[in-house]
Amino acid sequence: MTRHTFPPRLLKAPDAAGYLGMGETKFQELVRDGRIQGPREVDGLVLWDVRDLDDFVDSLPRRGEPLRMVRQVRAV
Repeated sequence: MTRHTFPPRLLKAPDAAGYLGMGETKFQELVRDGRIQGPREVDGLVLWDVRDLDDFVDSLPRRGEPLRMVRQVRAV
């Protein structure tokens, strides 16, 4: 039987922060401010969707880029 390994789609807060390359405190601050999409919940587990995290990164301006060029995060 072939065993497949896949990267996780849902991450706990420390892993989500690491995925974005930041500390958990900054990550939680951005979540509280609404800049990062809130978590999903599965049977009491609080998890962040990698696609929402990618949307956050995609919405960030590049250094020196005017803020008006920032794309909107997709609505859920």
